[in-house]
Amino acid sequence: MKNINKIVFQYIVRTLFPDLAQGMLAEGTFDRFKDTFSTEEIAKSFEVEDNGSNTTIFCFAGAAILYAGLPAFEFRKILKETGCSCNLVFFRDSRRMGYHVAPDGQRNGLAFYEKKVFELIGQLKSSHNVALGSSHGGTAAFYFACRCSMNKVIAFDPVLEWRAHVGARVLLRMGQNTKIFTAPRLYMKNMALNVGAQVLLNKMARELGKDALWDVLKEYRGHPSRPRATVFYGERFWLDALQAKLIADLPEVRLIPLPYDTHNCGAYLKARGELGSAIMREVNT
Repeated sequence: MKNINKIVFQYIVRTLFPDLAQGMLAEGTFDRFKDTFSTEEIAKSFEVEDNGSNTTIFCFAGAAILYAGLPAFEFRKILKETGCSCNLVFFRDSRRMGYHVAPDGQRNGLAFYEKKVFELIGQLKSSHNVALGSSHGGTAAFYFACRCSMNKVIAFDPVLEWRAHVGARVLLRMGQNTKIFTAPRLYMKNMALNVGAQVLLNKMARELGKDALWDVLKEYRGHPSRPRATVFYGERFWLDALQAKLIADLPEVRLIPLPYDTHNCGAYLKARGELGSAIMREVNT
């Protein structure tokens, strides 16, 4: 059954989104149905580059639903192109369970990654620590920045409140969207992303229990010393705009709306050659 799911999934993505399929092959996203991982794959769940800097950027990869989030190696390439001399740490959510599951399959993922981040902050001896992520990686950036007392968050399209992003109400509103006629491929992509997010959330709730899932919005809003945050989002994609409004009233938050209409505004900046400079500008401010 899993092989059939994988074949159908690959066919749909290759047919509707050939540009995404090429990137997914490079990232290994087509292996999303894997349940077991080799020792080598587990070891690659995070990478560290110590450049002796006083600043460390912790990059959290997203769940890659239809390759929506930029994978870790994209951040690395982009940051290198800017001449970034910061220390760099790259995390991969190899289980695609919102960092709730550790690389070895244990259900202590949040505690595992929190401990690892603290260890690396101490190892790298940096005083300015920045969490960076896109989509679900942006959610992780908010969570671990709070839990590990980081200085700043840079997030692209973060999902801070799952209930506002999935469910029948959201699907109904998307079904009423006129883009089904004016931009059918974009409509199908956004619908597929939403369905994929619902499937991911259902899987996490089923396997981990609803009470075990992070409440990132509550974590950030209630934090006694909130890290400063810059959030980039596509203002034409109402779901991401809704997420941004959830923290728009906080003085530590800077919102940067972009003229983009799907859940990947980082790709918009990347296509314009502005992603690296945008990230580094926020790291240094």
